[in-house]
Amino acid sequence: MKQDIRLYIGEQEVEFKADPKILFNYKISDSTKPTAIKNSFSKSITIDGTPRNNDIFGNIWNLERAQFYGNDVGVGFNPQVKTPFTLYVNGSIYESGYCKLESINKKKDGGIQYQINLFGGLGELFYALTYVDADGENDTKKTLADLQYDLLGDDGSLTETIDLDFTINKETIFDAWSQICYSPDAVYDEAEADRPNNYVFNWKWDYVNFMPAYEGIPEDFDSSKVLMNKKGNENIFTWSKDGYTDANGFALGELKDQEMTVQETRDYRSYLQRPVFRMKGIIEACQNPINNGGWELKLDKSFFNHNNPYYEDTWLTLNMLRSNIEGGETETETEVTLTKRDSKYYDITTDSEILGDYTNINYTLGIGFNNTTSTTADALYLNYQYDGSGGFAWSEVCKRYIFHSAIIVQMVGYDAIGSVVGYSDIHYLYSATAAGILPNWDKFKSKWNDNTPNGSIIYHSGYFMKDSAGYVWTEGGRNATGINFRFNSDNKFSRVALKIVNPYVEQIKENNFLSWGGFNYNGVYVNQPYLFATPYVDSSSKDDVDEAKAKGNPVRGSFTYDTVNASLTIKDYEGLFSGTKIRKKDYLSTEKTPCDYLTSYAKMFGLYFWSDPGEISSDEVKYPKGVIHLLTRDSFYDRVNIVDLEERIDRNKDIKITPSVATTKWIEFGIEQVESEAAADYQKTYGQVYGNKRANTGFNFNSDTEQLLPEFAFRSGIEVLETNKFFSFTPGYLFNGFSYNLYKVGTDGEYETTEVEIPVSSIINIPLGKNGWSKTDSFPKLQFHSADNESVDGEDVLVFFEGTSYPYEYIGEVGKYYVTDDLAEMQALNDGNPCWIYSINDFTIDNYNSNGVVGPKRIRYTLQTLPVFRRTLTGTNGYLIHTLDMGKTNMTFVRDTFVSNDSSVYDKCWKRYINDMYDIDSRILSCYVRLDGMSRNDIMRKFYWFDNSLWRVNSIKDWDFSGYETVKMDFVKVQDVENFTINSFTRNPNISFTFPALKLEFSEYNDNYYRISSEAQDIVGLIYTQNAGYWVFENDMFRLTYADGTEEWYDYIDYMTPPTLSGQGDTYKTFSIPANTSAMERTWQFQMLSGDDEYFNCFIIQEPAIVKTLSLNTYNVNATVDGGSYPISGVYKNRENDTLSYTLSNGGSSWVTVNLVYSEDNVGIMIGVAPNSGLARQTELELYNNTSGVYAKVTIKQNGAIAPTLSVEPSTIDALAEGIASQDISIISNTDNWYYNQPTATWITINGGDAESINITIKPNTTPYNRTGTITFMVDDGETYISKSLTVNQVGLVGKVQFGTNSLIIPTITLDAEEGARGSIFINRQNIVSTTFIGSPTNKWTVYDNGDTIGVVARTANTGTTTIRGTIQAVCTDTNGNTVTANLYVIQNPNS
Repeated sequence: MKQDIRLYIGEQEVEFKADPKILFNYKISDSTKPTAIKNSFSKSITIDGTPRNNDIFGNIWNLERAQFYGNDVGVGFNPQVKTPFTLYVNGSIYESGYCKLESINKKKDGGIQYQINLFGGLGELFYALTYVDADGENDTKKTLADLQYDLLGDDGSLTETIDLDFTINKETIFDAWSQICYSPDAVYDEAEADRPNNYVFNWKWDYVNFMPAYEGIPEDFDSSKVLMNKKGNENIFTWSKDGYTDANGFALGELKDQEMTVQETRDYRSYLQRPVFRMKGIIEACQNPINNGGWELKLDKSFFNHNNPYYEDTWLTLNMLRSNIEGGETETETEVTLTKRDSKYYDITTDSEILGDYTNINYTLGIGFNNTTSTTADALYLNYQYDGSGGFAWSEVCKRYIFHSAIIVQMVGYDAIGSVVGYSDIHYLYSATAAGILPNWDKFKSKWNDNTPNGSIIYHSGYFMKDSAGYVWTEGGRNATGINFRFNSDNKFSRVALKIVNPYVEQIKENNFLSWGGFNYNGVYVNQPYLFATPYVDSSSKDDVDEAKAKGNPVRGSFTYDTVNASLTIKDYEGLFSGTKIRKKDYLSTEKTPCDYLTSYAKMFGLYFWSDPGEISSDEVKYPKGVIHLLTRDSFYDRVNIVDLEERIDRNKDIKITPSVATTKWIEFGIEQVESEAAADYQKTYGQVYGNKRANTGFNFNSDTEQLLPEFAFRSGIEVLETNKFFSFTPGYLFNGFSYNLYKVGTDGEYETTEVEIPVSSIINIPLGKNGWSKTDSFPKLQFHSADNESVDGEDVLVFFEGTSYPYEYIGEVGKYYVTDDLAEMQALNDGNPCWIYSINDFTIDNYNSNGVVGPKRIRYTLQTLPVFRRTLTGTNGYLIHTLDMGKTNMTFVRDTFVSNDSSVYDKCWKRYINDMYDIDSRILSCYVRLDGMSRNDIMRKFYWFDNSLWRVNSIKDWDFSGYETVKMDFVKVQDVENFTINSFTRNPNISFTFPALKLEFSEYNDNYYRISSEAQDIVGLIYTQNAGYWVFENDMFRLTYADGTEEWYDYIDYMTPPTLSGQGDTYKTFSIPANTSAMERTWQFQMLSGDDEYFNCFIIQEPAIVKTLSLNTYNVNATVDGGSYPISGVYKNRENDTLSYTLSNGGSSWVTVNLVYSEDNVGIMIGVAPNSGLARQTELELYNNTSGVYAKVTIKQNGAIAPTLSVEPSTIDALAEGIASQDISIISNTDNWYYNQPTATWITINGGDAESINITIKPNTTPYNRTGTITFMVDDGETYISKSLTVNQVGLVGKVQFGTNSLIIPTITLDAEEGARGSIFINRQNIVSTTFIGSPTNKWTVYDNGDTIGVVARTANTGTTTIRGTIQAVCTDTNGNTVTANLYVIQNPNS
């Protein structure tokens, strides 16, 4: 049967002169590189330059055409921008994505042809996550700083956008570590802060935090100096000597021939802690349609769940804060005035002499709304959506209107001559209502663009909240929200301004929501006319735009802009770093893109990106692009429904067999390793990179290595438990001897010093150590230093957050950690260089003077535990359970921690798959396959059986889905479908309960789901506990639930061996599961409880009892015109004595006989077909047994002795502009099985019909343009295909020209007698493209065309005594090329 193929580019249908041949290519990965991610694409498609197609491409063939920088079809078509396409086959979406115009061919006969390629939607997703402007007009690459990070509610709605800026100081570190370690209690307002008794909760610390690590000797830090606090040390050190004393409670000490690190001093300076960002936060941000171009990225819950530490607990290391910015920022509050300059700009003015000395400004803008329309609404919204269904179902919604508006603001800085020297990010304010409205930057940027430099777009979702003075902008609903601005670079500036735009557009969508792709837009307006009190209306009416607008309760008014606060800043590049404002851009401006991180994460764990173009997103407004899934290998492949391809392989064409998948001796999952001391030691010892996996493929024709993870975003690091003499001694500063200075003020006002020496013999040794291990640190950390203790680059390493370190035994100060900041005394006593702090007390001396304020000041926070970030997770016995290394290592660098099998990423995700792929019996087979009738969306996900082997598809080449030719496919031989699963990723909780021999079907939180067959069987469960913890089964009984909700309860002791219900430590349990004899699926639930009341559930899903099945060797019979006998064999499993009944449709019993023969589980069907002297015919043989529930259908077709005929009368209709209300079309055919496509034009409607005709309506043409539409009629009996078309041509409105305003009065102009006498008259022209004026007498009149009027001037005087009479004829050409005329009479009076 002929396929109905329609291609839409930018929502406009492409016109094909002949049936298009579109060849698509699909590929899972390279057969030799299983980590590669591939996108579907088409071969080049030729599109003829018909008028419609030329309009789609904006007549780009015309070399005089000037580009309108849009991203749409028509005049805005831009060949450098990805233009969306949708391909329909028989009314269903077959493929969607973007198209690329490759070339234009101007043929010698004057014809135009366009060559395009189509690409699948994956490319759009990846592009949007790679470039700042997803439309391609800006090739700046995105960084993690360019993503918007949103906090979502349980229903997926936006709660707030996370502010990721912070000030780096000890309070920030204390809050961040307290939150991630769940201690101490939280408060939610800085005013309530009473650290260390509580901390200030902030969602940002669930996204960004700080990792203690071995970073080596800090750079730009005086690591051999220590600032000594007198408080608490009064009796340990001498503080007065020969008139010298402490300086404001401090003295500066110097170590003897040594430099120290954070761990050696236990001085955790705030900015020396490495920032880390949660990988889950990055992935969730990639799901955000604001960031990814409008896609719904669905994550496979079997992997992306709370119970998977590789998702829930992984963090990404970032650059050290001081490597990106330099500290020492001075901030001064200032009074400023905000003055409107013009329609877009507001000047921020202050003292210009002071202004020129500063390098940046922190400015907060408050936005209000003063309503002029009376309203009692508590909230007003920038956006409003109306859905009108007219009472129909959702799939038949007839109208949708979205009223888009926004407030877009950017701060710009200028130098003295007016050149731009700085700019902030662009802040885009909108209202994300319940309907899920997204920002509309693509439509609004044309009203924004000018000479202002571009910045990143920061989206703010909120609304205007009513207060005592009117309405104020809020993003949280409790208080007014100010918008914070700061220049993206530090440069001196002389003038500052705010650029503010309020664009507005009405977005209109009509007809069926599920079959119409896009929206029409009214013009984009510069100023927003109103806000809306109602953000969303779901109406049963089909209102027009104005009626729908009224239901949103529009409120007119004006926006107000006020300064909340402002401060000027100066960067002191030589100053101390504590207290520096760290902005999102400062630490998240990564070299790699969000796409790099997302795809590398997928490659690491063997995840698959997959899209079904026909799948509709959960919210078409929020996710207009569609759906893309990120799946595990388990979920991607269907291991149950194996497809038999034996009869579909084209044995008449060559079959190529490649005997080996491998092309190199080695394959390597290689990741760049951080150049640490441990990495160098391991490389030297073993000749390998720590954590990489190298596998031998058995290919002995070369010794090459195929790298499977090239251009990988992540790097590898090594966790180490370091040993050091300073870990066994406190205070470590004194280990090698120590000296410090005391001070007195000299006559010049400067400090004079004297040195105090402390010999080694006088130092008290207080031993430290973990578990009695001398010189050993308290817990493992990532090592980011070389053998000589120099810090190395440690960014882009994935780490687990393991939890909180255990406090270890301490005496006095032993076993504690101190969070500190740089102190002002370092400026005075150490030439402004930061150094360590040694203190016994958290505060300074009681009479400490801080800028005139006398009293003790907190200088540190004391902690007994720290957050632990590691590359591994271990069990209580010290063996590794999970690692972030790709391969198993030969050793660990952590004492009493041991390598184990199945703990690496390769073991969990790749080992079985790679072994299957490179098995000695594996093959690559290329052959041609008949794919008609097979689903494009499932082909790549199935396993196939042919030639007594299992196979999977690796690629499909040049698939012409519109035809029936066989298609070239590459298959890879499969040894066992179970090799296409991944291991469990269950975290290591206080207790876990698993069934290791069963396939984990789904895991979420502490719940694991497994599936077993219906047969009776024993299954073994493993109870695993940390630290030999206690466990107990929650009840004496467990629950069995059937699919219909019926519940049964059973005693554990009757089904479990050994029957003990509680215990301690690791234990195996055997459960005896009886056979399921019911026809329903049922689920066994076992619930465990740990000693600290943590639940863990195991659900065993048991299949229903074996059912009776019927399968046939064929489901199609194609009989010749002479008829005959056609046998079919079948398998009727478990039939016992049940026989089959059958029916024949469409009167088939008159020409078909059926005979059934049974043998055990087999059935034979003999079909007899009578000779045919008429047309081709078809019947459906339906076989069934209502008792056993089996069913099968066989289609029987017979060729005809005569061919079908088809004609259409009339075949052409020429309609006037007023249209035709009713027109009958006769269909002449010798068969009733003719059918038709819907008209190609919406102005032609089909009103119904019968077996011989249809009736159509041709709507009036209200445009000046001629138009053409067609209806195609078809007959297809399997042998003969006939198509006939009805062509409808309709003229546009005819042009009109008229002199004067009254058609009943003869148009006349009267002129005076003198030369140059003038007169004018109104001229009305409709649908006219050109006008020529012809005067009579010749050369008597001059005509001036002024648009709506014409002027007539007498060239000569009338010197006679009689009136001169003449005419002026307007000869016009209308839009369709017709000639239209009108006459004007001219009278020139005589010379009186």
